[in-house]
Amino acid sequence: MSNRPILGIGFDLDNTLVDRDSALCRLLEAWLKHCPSSERAALIQRLIELDVSGYGDRKAMLERLTETLNQSAEELLVRFVDDFPSYFQVERSNQQLLAQLKNRGIRIALLTNGGPMQRPKLAAAGLTHYFEDACILISKETGFAKPTFEAFSKLSDVIGLSAENILFVGDHIGNDIAGAHAAGLQTAWVSQGAELTGAIEPDLIIRNSLFEIIDYL
Repeated sequence: MSNRPILGIGFDLDNTLVDRDSALCRLLEAWLKHCPSSERAALIQRLIELDVSGYGDRKAMLERLTETLNQSAEELLVRFVDDFPSYFQVERSNQQLLAQLKNRGIRIALLTNGGPMQRPKLAAAGLTHYFEDACILISKETGFAKPTFEAFSKLSDVIGLSAENILFVGDHIGNDIAGAHAAGLQTAWVSQGAELTGAIEPDLIIRNSLFEIIDYL
């Protein structure tokens, strides 16, 4: 349990509220359905490695598909932006979590790096209506990206609370946890099975389910 009262929670989107990596696997399986199965699995694995959960060079990743799909990297990039959000699935457990937090009077907001794909992803996961529109902060719209102080300051502003009373939940140690910590927020790291390394110590490590937040409040 936190020593400081948590009155608001900010969430990252990709691989926190939504399973981005699984969505990418589904998209690649669909795109490569005509590829021989003996080649498809290895190719998908290599593409996932190049993607680095969205932090890799997307164009370089797509260039690996140009010959297989007979499209240029530029054409595939447009196709990716159009197609990718439709491969996200409804996150029922996270719907329940957000509803429970709101019923408790906890103020919630979303802070995500990215552009035009982020809102469709949120909608595909069935999560948009849990957030007030002013509380959906997307870096390409606000001009402030994590891990900058300005991004987390904007989060505090839209939630309407002091940073020390806000918990930020995310999967990326640098962008999410270090950034939020530097801005004075409490932090919860979605570990996804990884072990913590480095000097940053999150206040909470989420190992299995976002519902672990409830016990921390």
